[in-house]
Amino acid sequence: MNKNKLIIIMAAFSVSAIAEQEEYKPILKIEEVVVTAQRRSQDVRDVPIAITVLAGADMRDKAISDLTDMAHLLPNVSINTDYNAVYMRGIGTAELNVIGEQAVAYILDDVYVPRLDFLKPGFLDLAQVEVMKGPQGTLYGRNATGGVIKIEHGTPSQEWEGYLSAERGDRDLRSYEMALGGPISDNWSFRIAGRKSNDGGFVENTVTGENSREKDIEQARFSIRGDLSDKLTWFQI
Repeated sequence: MNKNKLIIIMAAFSVSAIAEQEEYKPILKIEEVVVTAQRRSQDVRDVPIAITVLAGADMRDKAISDLTDMAHLLPNVSINTDYNAVYMRGIGTAELNVIGEQAVAYILDDVYVPRLDFLKPGFLDLAQVEVMKGPQGTLYGRNATGGVIKIEHGTPSQEWEGYLSAERGDRDLRSYEMALGGPISDNWSFRIAGRKSNDGGFVENTVTGENSREKDIEQARFSIRGDLSDKLTWFQI
């Protein structure tokens, strides 16, 4: 009889311990990543495309400010801004003349950009980058044989938000970036951003003593948004 009581007590203690462990077991939740690769907002897990998504805040934390730096985070992607060459999975072109057509499309805030030169100055107030690999001509036209690089910037909202970042590196590199946005009224909002970057370069001209690869970049961006009705929004950059 005592043996049976002991077995029952041990079994009850085991069940209680298991229940306690389950109660405090941490719940792992995968954060939803929303993309517009198929011209509508979707969870990236529901998009049947080989896609890499980079968040703007994460890129700023890693001091990634241009396409060349971004390429290090993208598998099967090669970017050389000196020769205007972008390749995805071995497919791409080098823009060696003004009339050449590229095989990778660049989409800047849902607007097609015909040349890589428009993206060379670097990123300012970046919200998200979507890199789609493989032919995307059905949605993005004939110049998307290799893939698409889709860049989205920060947009005005009815909540105050902003950031300030500074970067210092070798070759006398200094970079400062800021953004601020918020409501103007119940229906109107704004966002302003700016960036100043100076890189001393790494090639010295022995005749003049100057650095021939020195970069001095200044960027500014202002956008305003008005929600005129439930179905009509006015947005201008």
